[in-house]
Parts: sequence; C-alpha cells; structure tokens
Amino acid sequence: MSREVVRDFEIFKAFFNNYSLSEFSSHSEVLDNLSQLHKKYFAFLTFISELQYQKENPCEEIIPLIADSQLIYLSEACSDIGNAIFISVQGAYKAAKLMLRSSIETFCKGIFEDEEPKIMTEKSLYVFFDLIMALDSLKEKPSKTVFNTIHNEYKKLCADTHTATPLNMAQITALNYFPKYDNTSMTEIIDVVFKLIPSYLFLLCMKYNKYYSKMDYRNKESVISQIKKEFRPLIQGIR
Repeated sequence: MSREVVRDFEIFKAFFNNYSLSEFSSHSEVLDNLSQLHKKYFAFLTFISELQYQKENPCEEIIPLIADSQLIYLSEACSDIGNAIFISVQGAYKAAKLMLRSSIETFCKGIFEDEEPKIMTEKSLYVFFDLIMALDSLKEKPSKTVFNTIHNEYKKLCADTHTATPLNMAQITALNYFPKYDNTSMTEIIDVVFKLIPSYLFLLCMKYNKYYSKMDYRNKESVISQIKKEFRPLIQGIR
C-alpha cells in the first residue's frame, strides 16, 4: 500500500477508536426524541415477544395460529425499526429510512403470509402490494385505512431508496460527519415511526386479538397505549 493509504488508514482507525455518543446524553432534544421512539418500539417489541411466548406456551388453542416463518418476519420488522432508531440518532438519516422501508416489507410478509402466500415469492413490489390490498381482511375500514397509511409511507420511503431528487440524497463524503444530530431530519424519522408502529400494532391486535387478550395487563397497556384512541374500543371488544 502507498504511504498515503497507510497514513489515512491510521486516521480511519482513530476515528472508530474515538467514536462516542456520550455527548448526546445531556442533549435534551435528543433524549426527548429517544423517549418518544422508545415507547413505540417497546410496544411493538412487546407484542412480538408475546406472540412468541404464547406460541411456545399455549394455555389453549389460539386461532389463528401463527407460523414460525411469520414470526421470523415479524421479528425482523421489529429489528429493522430498532436499527432505524439506532442509526438515526447518529445522523444516518437516509440509512434509517431504508431500514424503515425494509420494516414495511418484512412486516407485510409476516402478517399476511398465511392469507396470501404469493407475496413471499413476488418480485414486483407493485404486485406485492396489490395482492395485499385485495385481501378480505383489508377490505373494510378501519383496517383498510390503516394499511393505506403503511402503504403511503412506503411510497415516500421509496423516494429515498431511489434518490428521486437531491432532497433524497444524503451527500455525505466523510465519516467524520458522524455522529451528527439534525432536528429536521430526526423529526422526519419520528414521523414515519409514529405512523408505522401504531398501524402495525392495530393490524396485529385485530388479527391476533386472542393473543392480545391473554397478555399480562402491563403488556396490554404498553401495546394499547400506542394505538390511536379511536381504534382502542374495537381492539378491546367494546362496541
């Protein structure tokens, strides 16, 4: 290697050795944003954990049964959200949006595989969503409206995936940009998460309502508190 490459690699290593988010621990704006995101993420993680636990420890037959493959995808959707939060705090906002886009795809596969197996092998994303939107479970409101929210966010996130305009470009040319906090960019991430997770939870609660009804009351509260108030009575069985 040339001397320039060797010298630059030493600087590269030093960057990682000194990399730290500790200065953000006293940044009230960052902490407020993290607190908001954590509540949503915790509720989603709680529901996925309950699905896993109740599947492995059934007290009675619960319908609909959830397949192992569905749980894998739902868990990955939750993981994608967690990754998006982690990297967005450090300033990787475009990468965070790509993870949120991935979350939508994996969530859809996880929750709808049993209703339409074709989505698992469909390569065209247009057909993928057309198949989902034709499902009986999404033909009536509010489920139809909620899924439309998810789909609309997906379309917006696709603009970042394909760098549709200069506004969708990160244009970062040096790693020493990170960690970096930008309130406007972070607000965009929060807005997406605040639409996705309540929508995910609503659809999960509707489809797997018996799982929800058997949760510990503390877990129930974590989940229901992150769903729109007007939808809560439907989930709780209040007519």
